[in-house]
Amino acid sequence: MRKLDDSSRCTYTDSNGRRCRMPRANDHVEFCGTHLEAQQRNLRSDASVPVHDALNGVTSLDSPVAVNHVLANIAALLTDDRLDYRKALVLAYLCQLSLQCINMARRERQGDASLPPGQT
Repeated sequence: MRKLDDSSRCTYTDSNGRRCRMPRANDHVEFCGTHLEAQQRNLRSDASVPVHDALNGVTSLDSPVAVNHVLANIAALLTDDRLDYRKALVLAYLCQLSLQCINMARRERQGDASLPPGQT
């Protein structure tokens, strides 16, 4: 049986200071398959991380460009399986409402506060 060098082993260390002896999942990650899966599960369960990543520097949703940026981030988080489908739907709906409010505010500033055709 060949001996693995430390650079090819999982870097997970438990609370007692013992290091995992399993080989890493691949050269691009630090953990073995078990600890990599546990880390991904923890990232998915941390609700504040996806929200922070969805906003990613956007401080105000007062322009279509900012809303588009947030929607792109939501799509990326959803495809990476870091954001729950229902949360993504709610966030996308809130972005849609923000875009409608931006449009209404723009019309109001231009002096045309009338409703769109078909609404009373």
